[in-house]
Amino acid sequence: MTDDYGYVYCMINNSMPNLCKIGCVIKSKRTSHTRANELYTTGVPEEFIIVLGVDVNVPVLDAKSKLNPIALPDEIS
Repeated sequence: MTDDYGYVYCMINNSMPNLCKIGCVIKSKRTSHTRANELYTTGVPEEFIIVLGVDVNVPVLDAKSKLNPIALPDEIS
């Protein structure tokens, strides 16, 4: 596995009912839990809860393009 493989995640936040955040992170840089903690520092009143986290066997950029076909590489979060 190379450095650009990672995790696809789905997170929810009780302060934002009926919404979920779907994204991916590169394994060598951070985990889904790290990303959840990063989001909590953005002024959101409650922590994000990871409801799904999946190892992906394709590069994160490929996974991200399947989740959001208009995402640009510098938008990877």
